[in-house]
Amino acid sequence: MIRFARQNNAAANITYCMGDAQTFGDYPEWQERFDKAVSFFVLHWCPDHAKALRSILACLKPGGEALLITMNRTTLISEVHRFLNSHVKWGHYVTGFENAFSFWDRSVAETEELLATCGWTNPRCEIQHHLPSTEFRTKLFMKTLLGISSLIPESEQEAYFEDIWQWALSRYEVETQAGYVFLPIDLMVMQASKPL
Repeated sequence: MIRFARQNNAAANITYCMGDAQTFGDYPEWQERFDKAVSFFVLHWCPDHAKALRSILACLKPGGEALLITMNRTTLISEVHRFLNSHVKWGHYVTGFENAFSFWDRSVAETEELLATCGWTNPRCEIQHHLPSTEFRTKLFMKTLLGISSLIPESEQEAYFEDIWQWALSRYEVETQAGYVFLPIDLMVMQASKPL
């Protein structure tokens, strides 16, 4: 994903780094360095959500703000994994794959309470439903979401994501919008601040 970001969103004032969201707040060079933190579809990779929230908070300057979005409740991942495991071409690549997701699975009130417990102020949370998505957006979303994809050889990735798109289209196509799918995903959208 770092390579993709560098290729598709490079700028002189942007640096892409890879680290563990649960521990990068421990790095002295990152503590109280940022005014804003944005995290889309990352927290489900962290087994300890509270530790990740405290780590992100440590990186913000006093008064800094965060916008965090993670998947809340969904059957999509298990459905995609079943499809891939039974697929003639992809099944042998993904056999035995263990999902590393730690789904959020909290209510708005529980999420706001967790943010407050971790030191955040002014937590505002809401559940949003995933919007209808085009082929390009769905493939990009799946690329960021499915850890299982790393098991597929690079030379096969295009065909792999095309098969996932066709599967999604067959199950979730929006009847009134040809070429769009409505994936069964609830998103937890969180906004909060670091105390002054």
